[in-house]
Amino acid sequence: MTSNCPSCSDTIPTEAISINDTLPSNTQNAPPPGPWHLLRHTDLLPSPGAWANQTHPQTWAPSVHHLPATNRWVLYYSAAGEHCIGAAHATATTGPYHAQPTPFACRVGESGAIDAAGYREEADGTRWVVYKVDGSGKGEGTACGGGGRATPIRLQQVDARDGVTRARAAVEILEREGEVDGPLVEAPSLYAVAESIWGPYERKGQLIGRKTGDWG
Repeated sequence: MTSNCPSCSDTIPTEAISINDTLPSNTQNAPPPGPWHLLRHTDLLPSPGAWANQTHPQTWAPSVHHLPATNRWVLYYSAAGEHCIGAAHATATTGPYHAQPTPFACRVGESGAIDAAGYREEADGTRWVVYKVDGSGKGEGTACGGGGRATPIRLQQVDARDGVTRARAAVEILEREGEVDGPLVEAPSLYAVAESIWGPYERKGQLIGRKTGDWG
């Protein structure tokens, strides 16, 4: 679950990966744990931003959040092209979401940016986005590329009204440790394990298995 707005709709989209260059949606008709129902033939994002590969955008890693200040929804997504993060808005949980014309984050000089996840601080209503700088998207030496390139996790504060407009410069909150993490760290999700949202964040060790198919 990436959204929590029980009062605004009885259908709440969850995160999903790209299927045939579309962003499908699961919805719920009751609080977790369900029952859950699949909405078939529902594409949350029919047209990604113009910066994305329009033939095969390969959209993935969506993150959907409610914006209480405007009663709208914001969708962050990654797409092929330069490997950038886009943003889109909708007035209903199930879309359609209308993409912003330019990327939310790109970091082309650092091989791109992917895997955005939104976060709202309940105490003061501030809104944040964490994402991975895709240094491992280029280079040789591993199955994921990399070749020793940096893959830092960055934190960006945004305007709580639209979830897109930057409120200040992004900061790095985590970087990979080679012997522990291998070629990269990725897919951040901010649930708060630090004295301040700016960090520093303390590593708590392995959560699940480190190898494909090994779930601890």
